[in-house]
Parts: sequence; structure tokens; C-alpha cells
Amino acid sequence: MSRSRRPLRLRSRAGTIVPAALIAALVIVAVISACAPLYTPNVMHSSLPDRAGTVQGGLYYGASSFNATAEVAPIDGWSLLGSFAYDGGWFSSGTGSRNVSLRFAEGGIGKSLRFGSAKMDILAGYGAGHAVALWPLDSTAGAGFYPDLNGTYRVEGNYRRAFVQVNAVRFSEQARESGLGLRTSYVWFTDLARTERSTLYPRAIFLDPVAFIRGGSRNIQFELQGGFSAKLPLNSDQLRVQVIFIELGVHGVLEGLW
Repeated sequence: MSRSRRPLRLRSRAGTIVPAALIAALVIVAVISACAPLYTPNVMHSSLPDRAGTVQGGLYYGASSFNATAEVAPIDGWSLLGSFAYDGGWFSSGTGSRNVSLRFAEGGIGKSLRFGSAKMDILAGYGAGHAVALWPLDSTAGAGFYPDLNGTYRVEGNYRRAFVQVNAVRFSEQARESGLGLRTSYVWFTDLARTERSTLYPRAIFLDPVAFIRGGSRNIQFELQGGFSAKLPLNSDQLRVQVIFIELGVHGVLEGLW
């Protein structure tokens, strides 16, 4: 028996939008936190679509600079997901500033379970990235890896990441969606070049708990994410990570596409 085609729904239902003053303050915090070590956790997939024919995506800015996410539900309860992070970097000689550039892409799959006005998402995925860090002569903080020399310092490497994640999401009228998530990641560098070439490629496990909230209309929403990253080094404690991260973005949803 063929399944009836759902009409495309573009309804707009009013919701609570994060106050403009709060958004401005969060943007300032996000710009400051965008100056990151060699490895920075990217934005998290905060709530997956769980109805067939739903496509959603978001654009974010924060600790890992620019992020784009996309999720699609081909069938009820299951979704495919992907994201991309980009940071072009900046550099200011003589002030202790550094240049951190980042490119990272990942893909994965998710399962959603409904419980009345709540939902649980279980995700898993794999990604790859490339990062570069430059530090000036007078920097005392060091880059993602502390060198055993003084002078201009460059670190560059490729890395991989596998992750599993669980979200607990609640739906309400005041905030269309809010919840908590925990991402557990295994990160390993496949090559690493620096002023003194490294023969040890860092590996670590990261626990990234996050809280998130979305508010707006049915199809366009503002989203705020905030959390921190805890590291368990496996072979070296040289892998420096952005400990606290804040992401602010715009999220769009289309339903009933098939």
C-alpha cells in the first residue's frame, strides 16, 4: 500500500526569540572565544529531525569560528547528518596573538526516540580536519604543542575524529527546543609538522557536555549552544584544546518534503 504524500508545510508559529541584548553579548563572547588552540571542538548537532521528509540546517559562529550543519530524515526516526567548520585564522606580531586556521568536515547517522514532549537522539559519526597554528616570537603561551626552543613557532597537522553522542531534548512553548547533550570523541593526529618535527602523534578522548536552546518561529530559529571540553590524553598531554565553547547560530527547518 503506497504511503500518502505529505504536503509541504511552511507554517510560522510564534515562539520566544532570545532577546537582542543577549544576542549581542553572546556574539561578543563568541568572537573572543574564536581564538582557539590547534584542536577546537566544532558545533554539535543539538536536535535531530525525527519525521520523514524533514530537512534542517544551521549557520553558526563561535569558538570554532564558522560552522554549517545539515540533517535530513529519510524515514521516521532516522536521520543523516553532516557539518563543516572553517576558521581562516588571524595573526598580530608582537602582541602574543596567534594565527589558528581550521578546516573540518564530518558525517554521521542518528536515531531519535520520542517520549511525549521529550526526545532522545543517539548519534555516531566520523570526520577529518586540518589545522595550523602560528605564534610570534614573544609569545609565552605556546601553540597547541609547546616547543623546546624559542622563536617563531608553527604547528600544522591533519587529524581524524570518531564520535558518539546522546541528546536529551524537551519541547515547550517558551523555547521551542532545549536540552542537554554529551559527545564522546576519539581524536588522533595522522601527521604533525612543527619547528622541531614531532615523531609522536597525539591521541586523546574528549568529553563535550553542552546545553542548548532554540527559539523563534516554526521554520526559522535562533540557537545558542554552550559547553566545555574535558580531555583524557592517551599518549601525550601536548594536545591543547579550547576548554570552553559558545556557539550562536540561525537554524532553519523544512517539513513534509516527501
